[in-house]
Amino acid sequence: MDLPSLCQLLRCPFTGAALAPAADELRTAAGRGYPLVQGVPVFTPAARGVLVQPAAHLSNPLSPVASAVAARARGLVLNLSAGGSEAKPENVVELEYSIFRNTDVVGDAHQLPFADGVFAACICMNAFEHYRDPGRVAAEILRVLEPGGQLLMHTAALQPIHESPHHYYNATCFGVREWLSGFTAVDVTVSPNFNPAFAVSWILSELEAGVRRHQGEGRARLLQTATVRDLLEFWRTPASRAGPLWQLLQDLDPETQRTCAAGWQATATKPLAPAAPAGGTSADNRG
Repeated sequence: MDLPSLCQLLRCPFTGAALAPAADELRTAAGRGYPLVQGVPVFTPAARGVLVQPAAHLSNPLSPVASAVAARARGLVLNLSAGGSEAKPENVVELEYSIFRNTDVVGDAHQLPFADGVFAACICMNAFEHYRDPGRVAAEILRVLEPGGQLLMHTAALQPIHESPHHYYNATCFGVREWLSGFTAVDVTVSPNFNPAFAVSWILSELEAGVRRHQGEGRARLLQTATVRDLLEFWRTPASRAGPLWQLLQDLDPETQRTCAAGWQATATKPLAPAAPAGGTSADNRG
């Protein structure tokens, strides 16, 4: 999309003011500016230091369902956290946090730099688990969609930690519904790429790689030759939790345990009350 057309959609993410080209940036009438880097407007704190990914960097292609959403949309489609797409239809606007081969806008999904109601649809693939506040992102998507606009999202459930440290959530179907509570006709299903076979095989792949890396090939073969029955008995029959295979899993290195953990134990401490500033009270210093 050319810059004049894009400017019709864009707004300052802080004030909601319209933007216009001015030399090598976009500016509001009040003088707030956002740089253009390789022709792409940047609305993140990185500004002119924004990361530019190699043009050869390709992400996973859109699923047929996502491609169909873009193809049938009667208007513009936002591809949120689009990554490095191989090709981009003319009606698609790609937003990312760095510049990929087809990025139109660099911005924060929690504070989208678009006017209200400008998109007929939004596609957001495998990104909600990487947002610090998925509910806020969902609210922003709702804001920029036109009435009746459609969202298609994919997000993690039973997946190992990936893209550390920016992997914050693995949601249940109930969690996804909570994020999307502002929408209507919410339908949460299991798409073919999220078949339970991928959950089991991905977790086992991470476990085997960790064992091989930290315990050696011999112990990795012990895990490779374990049967499904061996593993399910650890859950069903507490008395089976003994022997070489069980001990191998207890000896997992901390990194592999974190990547594939069944859950978390946490402890935390409330901060000590800050000292009151001279001439005032702590309530005066809340910002």
